[in-house]
Amino acid sequence: MGMPITNSTMKILKFIHAHQNCTFSEIKAKFPDIDFMDLVCLALTDYLLCTRPGEIPTRFENGDFRVSDDDRFWATPNTTELIQRRRREWLQWVIPNVIAGVALILSIITLLLSQAPQVTEVRILP
Repeated sequence: MGMPITNSTMKILKFIHAHQNCTFSEIKAKFPDIDFMDLVCLALTDYLLCTRPGEIPTRFENGDFRVSDDDRFWATPNTTELIQRRRREWLQWVIPNVIAGVALILSIITLLLSQAPQVTEVRILP
């Protein structure tokens, strides 16, 4: 079981996805309240890849969870898949609701127009 993906986590993942190879200091500049352990957890659950200067990808093993400002982060294919899935789910929710909203508005307009008094022309024949 991985870490729960919240809206704030999604914002971080989208930022890193859009800015591959960004440093922890760049991420902190964008998200001042970020806790480095959020990034460690995302790396441990295969959503991010972390590289340290001059080193191969960091595994955060044996309790070494330190993250320095120069560490770089990359989004993994899992992140790309998650972003695409969330976008699809969002569209699957929004499109039917927009159609239903337009239909409701048109129904209300039709109802109001049908309630308006009908003007009939009266001719008085000689």
